[in-house]
Amino acid sequence: MEETNDYLNKVGSFDGDTSFKDIKKFVKGEVEDHEQVLEDACEDCEDGTREVADGTVDTDQKKSNAKFYAYSTKETVSGIIVPTFDMGSDVATAVTHYKWGNYGWCALTLVVVALPGFVCGLAITIKGLRKKITAQRIVNYSIILLALPFLYPFIQVFVNAYMVYLMCQRKSHQVVKVMGSDVKQFKSLEGFLESGPQFVLQSYIILRGDKKGFEDFESVDAGRLAILCITVALSFISLTKTGYNVNVPDPDEQRKSPQNTKNVKRFWLTSIPFHFITVLFRVGCLAYFCANLSNWAAVIILFTMMVNMLILHYDARASPMMTILLGTVSVFMPNGYLLYNFAATFLCDFTFDQSKKYLFFHMLAVTTEFCLCVGIIWIGQVQEWSFIVENIPSNSVLQGYDGNVKYGFNVVLILLGATSLLLALIHWKHSIVPLYDSDNVNKSPEEQTEEQIELEEKQE
Repeated sequence: MEETNDYLNKVGSFDGDTSFKDIKKFVKGEVEDHEQVLEDACEDCEDGTREVADGTVDTDQKKSNAKFYAYSTKETVSGIIVPTFDMGSDVATAVTHYKWGNYGWCALTLVVVALPGFVCGLAITIKGLRKKITAQRIVNYSIILLALPFLYPFIQVFVNAYMVYLMCQRKSHQVVKVMGSDVKQFKSLEGFLESGPQFVLQSYIILRGDKKGFEDFESVDAGRLAILCITVALSFISLTKTGYNVNVPDPDEQRKSPQNTKNVKRFWLTSIPFHFITVLFRVGCLAYFCANLSNWAAVIILFTMMVNMLILHYDARASPMMTILLGTVSVFMPNGYLLYNFAATFLCDFTFDQSKKYLFFHMLAVTTEFCLCVGIIWIGQVQEWSFIVENIPSNSVLQGYDGNVKYGFNVVLILLGATSLLLALIHWKHSIVPLYDSDNVNKSPEEQTEEQIELEEKQE
């Protein structure tokens, strides 16, 4: 936190007389300081392979090399290739909307791309001006606020590429320990603020679009449909990846309920299916609500946020900041129930009992809410309620095959909701419960609360 405040003060301190040479010198100094931190973190790691007396390669070095190749491959794919293709598909989609004369969809597509940068710039501006307000600081932070929405997609790819470059340069995965928090912040903002809304927006456009695109693949509409589908697929992959990367064990020594990752060998076996189905159900429902209920979809989203915040406040006993943050981003999936730090920035630190209450109450409440909304839409379609029937264009995808498409959506979404609840239970029982110390799990909520109070008093 102190390092972040230092950066904000340095950015705000640039005055109108500062030349490009001064800025270049500042950036060079920051890079050198950063590289020194990396050198200190990697000083215990030797380059190359070590050999023992009999000439065989050291086992520890083999493991280190395996981790290096695994981390470098993972970060290259998830941090460089996927975001680049995702950004390219978003731009191609916006251009496609523009060429077809849908200027509103073009603008919304680009707004969603710029949203993470805008939120990041707004947070920096507010924090910077809260410390001190001068005319020059207002100018500096205004430039950041205007520039970040355009630069953010490129910055996040550059930061990931820089980390992979440093890993290859040092032949070590230890770089992740230093830069991992920065990369995680970029990925979290990109996943929740761009990928989720982009999936919903483009899926809504497909569902409301002309069904001819599905029936005549030789038409020009088919090419436009293909671009939209690619954008939807990449947005879904990005959001699912973000959910999995964010909701991982976080065994910090200071947390209230200690975690031991050695107790769970294959956490991903239950985590990936759980997040995959949960995300598919949530974003599928949101796109379906937008297509069928129009403006009522915004009410459903706001209501979902309020439900999340009430659960976090009264059951999980989260802090006000985490209640607002997690309540908002948990529209797409439950977030923060395992973490000590969310995106390595915001303190979560739930006890075992708080995590249990939040995860299960959230999954039951939001899944039930979404399934009830699907049920209401289904009944409205059968009973031909005017506010549902008249809302769908007669030539849209949802009216295809004599209306059987929309009935199929209802069945699939309800089945996905039920499956997400089942996978949440499996994920909790087989991957989360073993993480925590068995003595702590068996304690009553009152005992855990007393220990939590004692720990907070000691920290104070």
